Amino acid sequence: MKKIVSNVLIVSTQLIVGGLFLFMLFSDSNEDNRVVVVENNNLDKMADAVSELFVVDHAVVVDIDKQKEEELVAAEEKKRLEEAAAAKAAAEAEAAAKAAAEAEAQRKAQEEAAARAAAEAEAARNQVVVDATGYISKPAAGFNVTTGNKTYVLDDSQFAILAKVVSCEANKSSKDDVLAVMSVILNRADRNGIDPVSVVAAPYQFSCYTGEGITPSATVASVMRDALNGVRNNNYYGFRSWYSSGYSSNYIIEGGNRYA
Repeated sequence: MKKIVSNVLIVSTQLIVGGLFLFMLFSDSNEDNRVVVVENNNLDKMADAVSELFVVDHAVVVDIDKQKEEELVAAEEKKRLEEAAAAKAAAEAEAAAKAAAEAEAQRKAQEEAAARAAAEAEAARNQVVVDATGYISKPAAGFNVTTGNKTYVLDDSQFAILAKVVSCEANKSSKDDVLAVMSVILNRADRNGIDPVSVVAAPYQFSCYTGEGITPSATVASVMRDALNGVRNNNYYGFRSWYSSGYSSNYIIEGGNRYA
C-alpha cells in the first residue's frame, strides 16, 4: 500500500513539473528559460502519512471480533434461558391445570356421593311399614306404631272437645297424622299426669281449643278411639305445621305436621 501511494505521488509530481516546463517553454516572456527542480525528498513522508490512513490495526480487529463473539454467545445464552423459562412456565401451567381438573373431579365426586347419601337417608326416613293395626311406621323419622300404651276413658262431651282440636290440628286426609297428633296429646297427658282434655285446654298450647266440641268425621273418630285404647305412633311432645320447616324434619306424611 505504501509503495502504491509513493508511485502515485511521484507520477503526480512529474506531471506537475512537466506542465510547468511546457508553460515556461512557450511563454511569451523574455526572461531566460529556467529549469525547475522540485525537491521530492518528502515524498516518502507524504506516502507514509497517506498510507497511515489505510493501515489496519489488527489488535482493534481482534478486539472487535472478540466482542462480537461474546455478544453472540451472550445472545445465545439469553435465548437459551428464555426458552428454559418458557418451558418451565408451560410445565407449571400444565401441572396447575391438571391439578385443578383433578380437584374439580374430586369435588364433583364428593358432591355426587353426598347427594346419593342424602337421597338414601331421605328414602330411609320415608320408608314406611304397615302393621296389623293398619297404621304406618317410619322408624328413621321416629314414628313407630305401638300398642299397649296407657288408655284413657272420656265421656261424650270430652270426646267432642278433643275431637275439635284434633280435627283442627291434624291433616284429616291421613289417619296416620291424626294418630300422630293424638299421640303427642296423650304423651303429654302421661308425662304431666292429667287427662287429654286438660292437655289441650292448657294456656297457649292449642290455638284451636275453644271449650266447644264437634262431631268428628268417621275417620278422625276411629283413630281417636284407637289412640285412647293404647295405640300410638311416636314419643314426641310437640308439633308444628308443615310450613315450619325449620322446626323439624320429622313427619309421618308430606303436608302433615312436623314433630319434635
